[in-house]
Amino acid sequence: MTVVVVDDERTFTTGGDDIIYFRNVDGAILYLAKHIAAYTLHYADKVEQLWLDHDLGEHGGDIMELVEFMELTPVAVAQVLVHSQNPSGADRIVSKLNGRYKAKRVALPELET
Repeated sequence: MTVVVVDDERTFTTGGDDIIYFRNVDGAILYLAKHIAAYTLHYADKVEQLWLDHDLGEHGGDIMELVEFMELTPVAVAQVLVHSQNPSGADRIVSKLNGRYKAKRVALPELET
């Protein structure tokens, strides 16, 4: 199972799965854009979980750029999990993505840091 995490601080494990970390939005968008092509050509599996942190710090960029990319571009993602200490920001991400993706907000304690 492929898990992609966009978070400027936390790392966590999911029991031996392939975890790909991004500390900034630009790297995550580039990866997802490449993944779309690989998935379309049957070279890659669907991303099972995409974990998003709303607040990426001063060097992480604006997570809403990634959200807008996902709104405009169909990405093969089974589930989007949004974790943040900013409840209104997390809710904004979920509301924007929930029409196209299975997105939900999760509490920080659910993460293994």
